[in-house]
Amino acid sequence: VEGGSWSIPPVPLKTVEEWKTLGNKCFESKSYVSAVEYYSSGIRLHASHENIFLLHLNRAQSYIQLERFASALRDVDVALSMMRAFPHPPSTSLFEKALFRRASALYSLRRWPQALEAFAHCAAKFPSSKEALEGVARARARVEEATTGRYNMLDLFRSSLKPRPDAIVANYIGPVQVFAAADKGGGRGVRVTRDVQCGEILLATKAIAAVYEVD
Repeated sequence: VEGGSWSIPPVPLKTVEEWKTLGNKCFESKSYVSAVEYYSSGIRLHASHENIFLLHLNRAQSYIQLERFASALRDVDVALSMMRAFPHPPSTSLFEKALFRRASALYSLRRWPQALEAFAHCAAKFPSSKEALEGVARARARVEEATTGRYNMLDLFRSSLKPRPDAIVANYIGPVQVFAAADKGGGRGVRVTRDVQCGEILLATKAIAAVYEVD
């Protein structure tokens, strides 16, 4: 309008709680990427807010669902650092969630000894946590597999019958070594380092990728 002036009213910034609510709604609908975006916006705009640890904690769970486990571990460690610095620590249920998510991220990163330690710490702090106790058992089994090469073949067989097998096992390197085969035309070879028994597992490793009929 000639002679007039225009002004755009400021858009009010969302609070930490509002960003968290938006992220939670996306998480509940399994829109994990959108959840991460909302949590990240809240973290970026309210980095110094006393409750920002909640967004880190929730974003960590979204990252776990997206299988971005290293990012999840970083977020949980940030959240725990903030929570421990409070003069009046948050509720014990939040600590339990944080410790369990940290252990879960380590487990999914296949860092078995650290995962076992983290699950055990969570179980010691919260002895009634069934999830933490189950995590201890799972991580202990992976440590056993990685050090001895002993696997529960019955469980692996049962998993193989599923449309999409979901067994998680540790890698194992037994009495073998890679050597330079200069006297055999070059390249490298694999040999055992001691006498082995018939049927003994020498090497086991996770597949790089697996595709099933249901995919």
